[in-house]
Amino acid sequence: MLDDLSDERLAEIGGMMVWWNLSENILCYLIWAMGNIPLDIAPFVTADLPNASRLTLARNILYRRHRDSPIRAEIELFLESFDACRQARNGIVHSTSYSSEEGAAYGGFTTKGGKGEATFRQALSSKEEVAEVRNLITMVGDGLAWALHHFSDGAPERTSPDIDRMRSALEELRSRLRSGGTQTPPPQSSPA
Repeated sequence: MLDDLSDERLAEIGGMMVWWNLSENILCYLIWAMGNIPLDIAPFVTADLPNASRLTLARNILYRRHRDSPIRAEIELFLESFDACRQARNGIVHSTSYSSEEGAAYGGFTTKGGKGEATFRQALSSKEEVAEVRNLITMVGDGLAWALHHFSDGAPERTSPDIDRMRSALEELRSRLRSGGTQTPPPQSSPA
C-alpha cells in the first residue's frame, strides 16, 4: 500500500524478490537439464517465456522424457509450489491500495474483455504473509536445485528437501490465496 512503503516493508518485498529471481533461474536450468538442451542454445529456449509458459514447458518435458523418474512426484510438487508462489508474488508486487465505501484493501482488478465486468482480487500483504511467501519460494528454489542435481552430471550434492514441510506450506498458501479473493464493483468513473 502506498501508505506502507516503509524501509522495512520494501526490504521484506526485496528479500522475497531476490529469492524469486534465484528460483526462476534454477527453474530454467532444470528445464535445460531435463530436456538435455545444449548450453549454447539453452538460454534462447527460455529467455522470452513468461513463468507460466516455463512451467508448462517443464511439465511437458517431465511427462514426455521422465515419466518414470524416481523423483517425478517431488518435481511435480516443486512446480505446483512455484506456480502458487508466482501467483502470490504477482499479487504482492503488482497490487496497490483501493478504497471504496466498504473500506480499504490491497490488491488489483482483473477484467473480462468486452463484458463490462471487473473483479477486485485482494492480495496478500501483511508482513507475515510476505514472509510466508518468501519462505516457500526459498523451499522451492532448494527443491528445484535438488532436482537439478538429479539431471546434471557433476552438480554438487544437495540435501533432500523437506517434502512434508513444503506440501504443508503450499496448502497454507493456496488457502490464503483462495480466501483473499473478494468481488466488489469496479470504481465508478467521475462524470465529465
